[in-house]
Amino acid sequence: MFTGASVEFLLVQLLFWLVPLLLGGSVIYLGVRFVRAFERRGADRGELAALRERVARLEEELGRAAGDVERLAEAQRFTQRLLVERAGGGPSPS
Repeated sequence: MFTGASVEFLLVQLLFWLVPLLLGGSVIYLGVRFVRAFERRGADRGELAALRERVARLEEELGRAAGDVERLAEAQRFTQRLLVERAGGGPSPS
């Protein structure tokens, strides 16, 4: 059904998307848990505000990283398509 190359390509694609999503989700989850733990301890309001700001920045950076991952994935798909066209005798980019 699948050739060795296509299975390898599918695994690479799976890891390419799975790893950043898991890492990003973990960062957000741990950040929220960290802020809530400080809230329960009755931490200083200034500390809470600083922590909330840090979590917000982390979320923004994660959003930017997700955009970068999407651009990298598109470039990888484009490169893969070019390699397949060249190997299959398709039109060469001139």
